[in-house]
Formats: sequence, structure tokens, C-alpha cells
Amino acid sequence: ERIVAKLDALFSRIDQAIAQLQHTQAQTKALFASALDAVFESDKHQYKTLKEISNLVTDGTHHSPKIQHPEAGPERFKYLTSKNVKFHGLKLDNLTYIDKDVHEEIYNRCPPEYLDQLITKDGAMTGTCCLNTLDEPYSLLSSVALIKLKREIMEPHFLNYFLRSPRGQNSMLEDIAGAAITRTTLTKLKVLKIPVPPLAEQSKIVSQLDAISERTHALTAATSAQLEKLQALKASLLDAAFRGQLPSDQ
Repeated sequence: ERIVAKLDALFSRIDQAIAQLQHTQAQTKALFASALDAVFESDKHQYKTLKEISNLVTDGTHHSPKIQHPEAGPERFKYLTSKNVKFHGLKLDNLTYIDKDVHEEIYNRCPPEYLDQLITKDGAMTGTCCLNTLDEPYSLLSSVALIKLKREIMEPHFLNYFLRSPRGQNSMLEDIAGAAITRTTLTKLKVLKIPVPPLAEQSKIVSQLDAISERTHALTAATSAQLEKLQALKASLLDAAFRGQLPSDQ
């Protein structure tokens, strides 16, 4: 009973610390959303449709390849789906690979290139978006839209920040809220209204948001590390208790 009482007291203190760190993470996320709001809620910018600022708005194959390999190999290419597209960037674990002839058929229609915009258009994560940071050819499933910008009009990072902002997300998702099946289409994406300030202003805004993003990412990483340590501390205290090694002065 004394051991249980001591563990309860220790775990209560640890849980309080965990709650505080989780609150800090939530505030950090809200801070970044607020920064995006401050930039993109203004109506002072000129607006164009996504189609007007793009050379191509397409999506991946509508027929998932029958043969997919779990490992890389000669003349095999990465095959990405919506599960690989995250707001923080591409998630490249648990990839599958397809053969060269199948890849070439898909790639001829939908050729991802470095810093093209990717947007998830099907499923629970519809609207999730990131820039393509893979500087190599690969294939996409139709659950992901690919946007090739007119770089003389739009800076890729500026568009990506806008699409991640509350205003951008609301624009993409406003007509599917509460739907049983969440999905957007290329037709809907093409008519999205995008703010288009001069390129110099876009670059300045991107630099400001990059700096905020770096700080919030560093804070999130630090609090995540502390959360892991606290969870590990719980396990170590339990182990010490059952070994009869729980410090009496804690």
C-alpha cells in the first residue's frame, strides 16, 4: 500500500508535467496557424484561380498497379499515395515500388518534379498538402493531386503556406464538411482562389513564415522529447518499485 501510494503521488506529478507539455504543443500549433492567418486573411492581394497560376493540375493513376514490390530494386520506382503526403513533408517509410514499364505509363501523364505541389484529394486526410522534395522520378496514385506552377507568377513555398493556412484549408474543404466520404476533385481545385502578390513580396512572406516555422518546429521537437522522457520515467519507476528499489525520499 505504501508503494502504491508513493507511485500514485509520483505519477500524479508526472501527469501534470505531461499535461503542461501537451498544452505547450497545442499553443505552438495555434501560434503557427495564427501567423498564417495574419498573412492570408488580408484581402489586399490580387487573386487568381489555381488553374490560372499553373501549367498543369492533374492527379496520379486511377488504376493502382497490380504488382507492387515491398523493396527497391533494379528498374523499380517509388509509388506514392495519400498516406505519404503530410503537412510537414513527404513521409517515405513503408513505400512500395513498381516496375519501370508501369511507372513510365503513369509518369507520362503525371510527372512529379522538385517543388511541385502535392495535395491529398481523397479520404480522411483530404486537403493535406506539401511540396515535393524528391528530386527523382516516381509515380502517384489518383488520391494525390499534382500542381505544376507557373514559377514566374507563384513561388512554390508561398502557395504551400497558403494551402496549409486556415483560409486555404477552408477553401478546399468547405463543400465536403460533414460528408460521409471526404473527397475533392481536380475541377474544384482548379477554381480555388489563390492570393498572388508580387514575387518579391511572396519571397519576403515565405522568409518570415520559414523563420516562425523553424522556431515552432524546434519547440515541438523539444516538448516531444520531454514527453518521451516522462513516459519512460513512469516505466522506470514501476520497474524500480517491483524490484524494491524505489527511492524512499522521492
